[in-house]
Amino acid sequence: MKHPGKVVINLHTHLPYVLHHGDWPHGSDWLCEAVAECYLPLLTMCHELIADGITPNLSLDISPILCEQLEHPDFAPIFIEYCNTKMALALKDAEKFIAMKADPHQVYLAHYWHEWYLRRQYEFEHSYNYSINESFKNTKFTSCHYRPTPPPRASGLFHARCFRTPVSHVRRSQRAWAAFCRPMPSEKARGRVTW
Repeated sequence: MKHPGKVVINLHTHLPYVLHHGDWPHGSDWLCEAVAECYLPLLTMCHELIADGITPNLSLDISPILCEQLEHPDFAPIFIEYCNTKMALALKDAEKFIAMKADPHQVYLAHYWHEWYLRRQYEFEHSYNYSINESFKNTKFTSCHYRPTPPPRASGLFHARCFRTPVSHVRRSQRAWAAFCRPMPSEKARGRVTW
């Protein structure tokens, strides 16, 4: 008899320090896009699966520099403004398409994107209480493990040099990681923690 194979889906995410480095193309918009288009939909999908009685079998790790940015006090208002800007642009497009007597599908798509960003903003504010990290951390998946990756010093210094991030941000990131990423007792007991 053949034994079925096993697969582990491990999602790893990282962004360099982009807060306070402008907005576009490699500034806060990059972080906001990741939150709106990846993390919030992933959290929502996992919660929907759990509500349907399906356990999402996945593993997620987030780099400490990204953890710090997601919890930075300046991030929440930046993300809200990002969503508001996207919604305003979508409505402006819809008005333009109506005035041009464009294909009705273009009007539909503009309204779709307005609603889409409105949902992301609502999820961020109300479903996940302005905290992506805490939402992943506190979600009680039976087989979904969330653990930020440990910060290698060389990697932190690399980001500090390449993106002109002050070294104080890197050190603060390492301290934030140490305080934030305590292993779950069950992981320690099973010897799964290697850092």
